[in-house]
Amino acid sequence: MDTNTLAPPIRRHTARAIRLLLDKPSVNNHQLQRLIAADPALAFHLYREVGRKLGDSAEPVASIGHALSLAGIATLEALLKSCRYSEDRANHRAYLALCSRGMHAVAFARAWAKQEQQSNPDEILGSMVLQHLPEVIGLDTGRPEIPLEEAITLRVELAARYHFPYLSQDCAELTGLIIPRARNVLLAYELARLSADGWYREETLQHLEYVAEHLHVPLDVAIAECHRQAVDCAHGLHDSGLDASAFELATAWPLASDESGQPTPTLHDEVMRAMRAMQTELGLQRVAFALLNPQRTELKVRFVRGANESDPIRQGSLAASGKSLFNILLQKPQAVWVRPENVQKYQPYLPSATWIDPSEFIAVSLFVDHKPIGLFYADTWKDTIPHARADGPTHDREAAFQHFQQLCHRVSEHMAASFPGGFRH
Repeated sequence: MDTNTLAPPIRRHTARAIRLLLDKPSVNNHQLQRLIAADPALAFHLYREVGRKLGDSAEPVASIGHALSLAGIATLEALLKSCRYSEDRANHRAYLALCSRGMHAVAFARAWAKQEQQSNPDEILGSMVLQHLPEVIGLDTGRPEIPLEEAITLRVELAARYHFPYLSQDCAELTGLIIPRARNVLLAYELARLSADGWYREETLQHLEYVAEHLHVPLDVAIAECHRQAVDCAHGLHDSGLDASAFELATAWPLASDESGQPTPTLHDEVMRAMRAMQTELGLQRVAFALLNPQRTELKVRFVRGANESDPIRQGSLAASGKSLFNILLQKPQAVWVRPENVQKYQPYLPSATWIDPSEFIAVSLFVDHKPIGLFYADTWKDTIPHARADGPTHDREAAFQHFQQLCHRVSEHMAASFPGGFRH
């Protein structure tokens, strides 16, 4: 592969954003480098221009900002005029997904580097660009799946030829896993790839165990921190036109702290707390929360307790249209308890889904800031319902159903109080 003749297309959005920035009275390379890093194809063109200018014997270029200093603004403007645009090609959506993963990976790696007080965090931008370049080139040449060995060879060649930072060169080969700073980048690269497909998939959770080990923190701490870093990244991407993996966490809301300085609760925190109470206080064995997607076209189960790995509820989903019972629930805050005594009445409205127990279940819709977010679902009662309070009477199922609604309402109240400006997916 002759890298001198490659011309991967860049995003029209990037070119427009850079031109707007260049039109301002004062602009610096640090402001420009983040826009360039979010478009790996443009970063590749820039490093190649610098490599051609410096020749073979030059020292590595420390960062994208450094590369921009060496190339000059005129070179950047010329690239914006000469490069093709990804929007004009069939693989544009795939390139957007790649750009999004790249920025998520940068967010993770920079956060971890800060925790470990590593020097020169700007090196991470160039290093992450290099990690994604085999995919960038593969998309443009009709080979979206480049074999691992070929990808490593390509990274090593590009790192040396175009003077990528020392950290990039350490990351180019898998031997970088034995170097802590390079391991930061490689683990972040992989986490961004996996979490783009789902935060609660087995592969993602397995990888988070490696992250926890690398950061020397308990697994639950690592998961919580990575979730919050994904939310931080979502805010940074709000005007980029790129997707954010934080949607699955339902936490893309304003970053804030309560009066004690503690981070505000996430929907994940609140939902899991409520579901634990549903099990321990109400005797419900299988509980779940289904999240409504941003387009409000589908309900998809995101959080589950009391179900084994093969239980169909873990893959549960429903179209958010028509006159099914769950869609009716999403019209306003309300609850339903389907049981043998009334199942005939609800029969025409019951969704035909294998993960729903048609004989008996309870469900409550969750609204935050007057908008439907999703719904709680629970079934499979224990024979004996525990005490709701240590000093209270044993609840019968009717009282338990009332308390179930109260737990769900509490989630809504807590989220509304935490985000008075409005909740957003």
